[in-house]
Amino acid sequence: MVTVITALKTLLFTILVPGTVAVVIPRLLASWRPYPRFPIDRPTANVGAALAIGVGAVLYVHTAVRFGSDGKGTPSPTDEPGTEPDTRSAPERYPDDPKTRLEDDTTDERTATT
Repeated sequence: MVTVITALKTLLFTILVPGTVAVVIPRLLASWRPYPRFPIDRPTANVGAALAIGVGAVLYVHTAVRFGSDGKGTPSPTDEPGTEPDTRSAPERYPDDPKTRLEDDTTDERTATT
């Protein structure tokens, strides 16, 4: 269960950090050159941007809720969770590096023989 204080701190962090990186800085860069030329047509660019923003927003909300409910903290590095969330059901379960993939709840062959 997410407490009200944790939810407010997560909301404040979301507005300040990802909001700045995903909204404020791109707007400032776009205002520098108001009509940049895209190598693709505008409707395709809009669909691609909407998909990228939508997927990113869903993953961020999922992560922020898990930080608050499982870890009792916020995504901010200054307010780390008290416990590490269980990542067996998380989207980041399988990272890019196969050496760091989490193993299932099976026993290791070496420990089974000892």
